Amino acid sequence: MKTYFGVFTDGEQFSWRKIMTGGCLVVFMVAQMGYLVAHKFDELPTAYWAVDASVFAFYFMKRALEGIKVGGAEKI
Repeated sequence: MKTYFGVFTDGEQFSWRKIMTGGCLVVFMVAQMGYLVAHKFDELPTAYWAVDASVFAFYFMKRALEGIKVGGAEKI
């Protein structure tokens, strides 16, 4: 069981954030594929591209800025 759901765990506990993100991914991908099929594979509207671009930008910017420390409490 652990091998199938390892993606949705954080350590030994289930991560609801990862589970909900996976659910959002499925819903959005179904919406995009449904649009493409319904419109005979025309180009996606700008709104879909904007959502895709913002998700990728947020993910990679978060990863790039993860190690940067701004300010911080002094240790005594």
